[in-house]
Amino acid sequence: MPPVFNTALKLAIFESRKKQKRIAHLARIQETQLSHIVRGRRPATPKEQKRLAAVLGKSEEALFGGTAGTKGDAQATNRAESTGKLLLAQPEDVNGAV
Repeated sequence: MPPVFNTALKLAIFESRKKQKRIAHLARIQETQLSHIVRGRRPATPKEQKRLAAVLGKSEEALFGGTAGTKGDAQATNRAESTGKLLLAQPEDVNGAV
């Protein structure tokens, strides 16, 4: 089974307008490790989850999952998936989507 891309975390990084390198530094995580967490290659430890949530100003549940089935979680997931598609889209696709 392929790794699952953490769109909620990637969206939070994107919305913060900070470079991923800066977020990794502030959260005291190696940049490559943060990349692996975002790409789903490895899970974040509980300490990493807390530090990333603090740096990004989000809850751990919003970034790494939590109580499923709530309306807010569903909306956040939909928004993250939509933004993830835009982040991964080809440049010519984005021009029509904006």
